Amino acid sequence: MIRKSINSLSKPTKQVLSGKLPSSHSLFQRFLSSSRQKNFEAVDKVGSFIQNFKSKSIDQRILLQQLPNILIELSEAAHRDSGPVVNNLLNEISLETTAYPAKFYALAIEVWLNSGHDESVNEARNLLQELLAKDDNISTKDVEEMDCINSAFARTIHAFLEHHGLQNADSSNFPSDFLTEAALLEQQMSDLHTDESISLSPNTTTMNARLALKSMQTQPLEAMSLLGEMIQADDNGNSSLAPNRVSYNTVIHAFSKEGMLKNATDTLLLMLSRNEEKKSEVKPDVISFNSLLNAYSNIKAPDSGKNAERVLDWMEELSQTEGFEVAPDAYSYTAVINAYAKSRSPERAEMILHRLLQRRQEGYNVSPTVVTFTAVLNAISQLSHEDARPARASSVMALMEELHLTGTVDMEPSVVTYNALLNVWKSCRRHPDAPKEVIRILQSMKLKSAHARPNTKTYNIILATLAKANANYVQLAEGLLDEMNNTNDATSKPNSVTYNSFLNVLANSKQESVVLRAFEIFGYMKQNINDGEETALPTTETYNVMMKVASNCMQSGGAACAEEILEELESLYLTNNGEIRPTVVSYISCLKAWSRDTEREPKKLVHAHKLIERMNQSYISGNKAAKPVTAVYNTLLSCYKNVATYVRTRDDQIDVLLSLSRLLDEMRQSKDFRPDQITYVTILKTLKRLPIQDERTEGVMRRIVNSCQEEGQLGKQMLNAVKKVCPWLLNR
Repeated sequence: MIRKSINSLSKPTKQVLSGKLPSSHSLFQRFLSSSRQKNFEAVDKVGSFIQNFKSKSIDQRILLQQLPNILIELSEAAHRDSGPVVNNLLNEISLETTAYPAKFYALAIEVWLNSGHDESVNEARNLLQELLAKDDNISTKDVEEMDCINSAFARTIHAFLEHHGLQNADSSNFPSDFLTEAALLEQQMSDLHTDESISLSPNTTTMNARLALKSMQTQPLEAMSLLGEMIQADDNGNSSLAPNRVSYNTVIHAFSKEGMLKNATDTLLLMLSRNEEKKSEVKPDVISFNSLLNAYSNIKAPDSGKNAERVLDWMEELSQTEGFEVAPDAYSYTAVINAYAKSRSPERAEMILHRLLQRRQEGYNVSPTVVTFTAVLNAISQLSHEDARPARASSVMALMEELHLTGTVDMEPSVVTYNALLNVWKSCRRHPDAPKEVIRILQSMKLKSAHARPNTKTYNIILATLAKANANYVQLAEGLLDEMNNTNDATSKPNSVTYNSFLNVLANSKQESVVLRAFEIFGYMKQNINDGEETALPTTETYNVMMKVASNCMQSGGAACAEEILEELESLYLTNNGEIRPTVVSYISCLKAWSRDTEREPKKLVHAHKLIERMNQSYISGNKAAKPVTAVYNTLLSCYKNVATYVRTRDDQIDVLLSLSRLLDEMRQSKDFRPDQITYVTILKTLKRLPIQDERTEGVMRRIVNSCQEEGQLGKQMLNAVKKVCPWLLNR
């Protein structure tokens, strides 16, 4: 028997079910005439109707005739109490000698899934299992009943895949229990389809559910295989398995989200070719093409923007063909803009925006959205000329506001849009007005409507901008942090990124007075772990920035302090299952501290080499984030450069020359990284600082320049260094 689920009903509904509210036979007719009523009145009317049935005011035969209409009304009500009410309804009118028709169960499942109730998918699954437990339902030969069972399966599988709005999420971000449950239901459905003792056969609906599951399981080739089975069945005359547009689109999406764009395009072409050959009436729609465009927008490849624009051209051309409704929408153009942003072609991204606006002027039903303009702003932050970014961004914002104010397009900049504008300014590291401008934008946002008010990300971008500026903005950053801590708006509270950015402001101030404040913040973040807090916890970045604080701001003992912080980070990595781990940046941060240390000049190289050994050991032990890169060895070479002036004897100088040669050879022979211009420039400057400038030293210089030329690194920076350090080599 269907279980009662009235624990979470609204108070009025409970009163009706308990008989505390009046009811009459006329409520039944009034309920059936209250079409599409989406509030709890429709639900409460059913409750009253149940009371009438219990009091024998309504005949069971009439009730069974009208039950499908009742269930449809409950489904359309889309109220969270609809599900519990339908369970109670079916309990009260349960039949003694026969099972409910499968149609009743299918409709009841739909009621639950439309209710938005927290237990909707679980209750739908329970109803499905109760349906299958009835022998009368499974053994039926009625085609309509079989279709209802298939629909119940398919709808429930889709519900688990779509739960909590994650229908388009990658399986890596998808709750594994929902995905597992969907897979179990699919297997149960497949087993029934292959059971020769019953008449249940697969159809297009159930195959589409299987396709959706394969897509979510990141198995696009398996999905394509299923689509092939459907096409083969259709060609053999089994139209009940003929793929529809959803079938093709699911496979296109499965390939696209895995970056298998040729396969996705081939699937789209297959749909078109079968239509042209009159083998199928199925045609692609905008969603078919948008799946491709979305994939291109997520690929960081030089030609992703151009390829996306070709798809856009294809859509515009095909939309002129009669019967094809594939005219690009705002999402299509926005995806192409994002693709150009990823391929670092911001100028083309802006041109796509104007192309969209031109289409609108020509009478096409397409308009840019807030997301479209935000995508363009994100693209502008990739402009090669930093100084040009602010003006271009301001122009885009002015256009957006003009379209909004004139009523041309119904949109208004949101907090996401302003954050994108702030990111443009953050990307302008050398622009002297960046700090002033981000504060101005923040103040203007505070005066906007609620959906444009600053949030945590807004403040984080501003703090990051201040951290990049060549000035001391500690006081201003303190004020911003106070605003965040004192606000009642939960969307503007500080998080780990906030504190890390604030610590960066302190580190870049290079003032010893900030050290105590930095360790106060550091301690607060670590205390949050002990207090069981879920936000503002220390991350790897926190430890890296704290090493930067020690290196930049402590006049003495900075290197030793940085190494203690690194040791704490290494210890955490071994005890917290790798959630926080030292990265190559961590070791570089500590190396920089030793490079800048002035107390132990002759001994710093010992510490520096030990750090390199620890990093290599961490990487060998499985910490892939500690993989050596060129920048690590360049930082080690900086240590040599700072030690060079302290060399006193010829033997010590020979040791330095041999060490530099070994390091360069190690870098040139590495399979993971190669020396760059900074490598060669740093070595030359180190050689220049050595006290004994003799033939041996000059020989090493010659070898360095020759190696640089062989590596193809003899660029402007290196040539300038050669002119200053060993100009005689240029004459040769």
